[in-house]
Amino acid sequence: MTELGGPEALSPVEIVRIFEEVAGRPFFEMQFVPEEALQARKAGTTNPVELTFTDLTLTVAQGDAIDISKTLKSFRYARAQSANTRKWS
Repeated sequence: MTELGGPEALSPVEIVRIFEEVAGRPFFEMQFVPEEALQARKAGTTNPVELTFTDLTLTVAQGDAIDISKTLKSFRYARAQSANTRKWS
């Protein structure tokens, strides 16, 4: 699995705000649910689909900064290999 991210850790809310600023308009109204309420929803989950969406929501609420240095090195290596292959073909 390759994790993708950017040069800085941004929350989903920050990303939406950046796109809204660039577009010059709001995209949609955001709702904020306390993490405790999401945990309670997860505890009361009765089916796998609901559990999946609850876990995804919790993951977003908790945030996940991604160190992309390894990913960037991997892509740079792949690009260099591709360029060398074309050069010697």
